Amino acid sequence: MSIEERSLELFGHEKYLTDPKLFPAGPHFLARLGLSAGDIHAVSKSEPFIYWTKLGNNSQEIRNVLIVENLSFFHTAVSLLEEGNLDYNPELLIYGEGKKIERSLSFFCRQFPKNRPLFWYAGDLDPEGISIYIRLVEKFPEFRFALAVSIYERMLQHSSLANDAIGQINNGTHTELFLEEFSWELKQAMRQLLLKGKRIPQEVLTIETWKRGLS
Repeated sequence: MSIEERSLELFGHEKYLTDPKLFPAGPHFLARLGLSAGDIHAVSKSEPFIYWTKLGNNSQEIRNVLIVENLSFFHTAVSLLEEGNLDYNPELLIYGEGKKIERSLSFFCRQFPKNRPLFWYAGDLDPEGISIYIRLVEKFPEFRFALAVSIYERMLQHSSLANDAIGQINNGTHTELFLEEFSWELKQAMRQLLLKGKRIPQEVLTIETWKRGLS
């Protein structure tokens, strides 16, 4: 059972074990007894990811998957995929919803059990986006990951729209691992951006800017 289902059964409210605002003592109840969710035969179930499949594609033949961090670019990427203009030509496009993808990607094997594709990732060019990718690689060693380098290169073309990385902490180890997949020139440009405390959001890539880039 889900932790919410078990919580309702045992305590009369589905959020007792998970919502500290409603029940300050609830989320710590099991720990105080030295129990885990597994001891009460419950699991924490994350939401499945939102995805879009390439028109006419056979779900049994997924070789390339593109994960994008933000909703606006997800919709842009859907339109580009339909037109045949999206980099990497993925058979499947996933909306990562920021950090949520770190939990929801586990659904891939259940949804597409016969596929082991290459997962391309593109997020905001900032410390949080960088760390999301590195944690994905660490949490899912059974999957193959690569950065969607050409998409980041397109983003860097709009560095004039960079804004401040407010409240974000740069993890140096994550940054170096992330930069390993780029050319020397792109590494230098990204390092300068991060050293200045700046970031480039994915929203710089719109239908209009993407097509200007293609031309």
